[in-house]
Amino acid sequence: MREAYVRISFAFVIVLAVLHAAGALFMPCDYVWGLDILGYCRWWHVAAFAAVAIVTLCLREPRAMALVEAALSRWGKRLAARAPRLGLPGLHAVLFAVSLAVLLLMRTKYSGGDSHWMHETMPLCLKRAPLASAVLYALGWVGMACGLSYVTALQVAVSVVGALSVCVLFALFARVVGERGRAALFLAAALASYGVSRLLPGYIEVYSVYVLFLALYGWALARYCLDGGGLLVLLGALALALFAHIQAVILLPGSLLASVLVARARSRLGRAAAAWVVFAVAMVLTYPSLLPGLAELLPPGPAKSEFWSVRAHQPLFTPLSTLLTARHWADVANVHLLVSAVGLGLLAAGLAAWWPQRERDHFALVAAVHYALFALGTIVFHNFHHPIARDWDMFGPGAVLLLVLAAALWRGQPREELRRAMVILLPLAACITLLWLLQQAGLTGIAPPPSDRVGYVLPG
Repeated sequence: MREAYVRISFAFVIVLAVLHAAGALFMPCDYVWGLDILGYCRWWHVAAFAAVAIVTLCLREPRAMALVEAALSRWGKRLAARAPRLGLPGLHAVLFAVSLAVLLLMRTKYSGGDSHWMHETMPLCLKRAPLASAVLYALGWVGMACGLSYVTALQVAVSVVGALSVCVLFALFARVVGERGRAALFLAAALASYGVSRLLPGYIEVYSVYVLFLALYGWALARYCLDGGGLLVLLGALALALFAHIQAVILLPGSLLASVLVARARSRLGRAAAAWVVFAVAMVLTYPSLLPGLAELLPPGPAKSEFWSVRAHQPLFTPLSTLLTARHWADVANVHLLVSAVGLGLLAAGLAAWWPQRERDHFALVAAVHYALFALGTIVFHNFHHPIARDWDMFGPGAVLLLVLAAALWRGQPREELRRAMVILLPLAACITLLWLLQQAGLTGIAPPPSDRVGYVLPG
């Protein structure tokens, strides 16, 4: 029980609990805006949070951890014995049905502003997220044709896409770790990540659809790097991600690196280069707003269009005066902790478990590049705008990139070590995310956010 990853896991839980307690005591302190959920809760919710934290810390006692691991092992063996009866299609069908039921139950109560934004800025959506917008509106029209209201139809559409995302995420992690049991653990970590789980249950935004295509891309990347084939599948998934949201441009460097590494190992650099040329030409011809959008990322200062933001003449890059302030770095930390606290914990613990071997792994390297560019984006882009000063959902899908990197580091580790890290990190993170979801769904008496977070007007 004295392994480095165990010490890091417990230290992370302590820090997470202390920060959330501080966020509740000093709320509404702007420096802890991603950690202030306890300030909206009633005393029994805070008591439940404290109980989860205390029970987790009690697992430092080796005998307590051994009892929990033994119980989980028996439960896992029973599930593994029954899972083959379903088969993979049946397993995904059950996962989709259960996910959809839960997402519809937990759908957010505060989507009026998002639906208004989508309604009023459809040209913008088509410019920066044509595929995500098309999916959302097509499913929304189907819902309205069935008699649902405008907002309800869009919420149901997002929930359907969210259930599909859960299935694709499971397939992604199964491809990375090579085992359904471990994939289920990482799926649980994804659903305990606020950046993923908040986008799935009826949150009317294009980022909610983008998660699906980002997970599909991650599956294609893992298939290509770990199995050695399927460059065309990877490029196809990359194209879908780019059409789903322009934010997917951060995947381009890692995709190119993956193709070079894998193709060089198999002496197929010529074929890979030809495939990339065809891909580039096809993207330029079919996605004419891609290049202008990328051009707008180059010059610092005011953005001259509304490509990334719903407000024109807003600084696209973080000004140096802001970059050097403690407030900005507190915002960056809050984004990461809010988007996926459990992902950060798994990444830190996984790095400690992986470091002694430090095996060369093309997939882990590419996943690290993807996450590094995502992390850089949270630092450089100053696009925190309406309706609050920190637009967290812009970075919400990044939880997928964070967890893919964590899964890549844990892939070669013993099953017992991964399970132990999950037992330590997952309960408190899941409790925090559940409190956020209950708040947004308007359930169990948790107070709604301040008025400046929900001051929306519905269309019509």
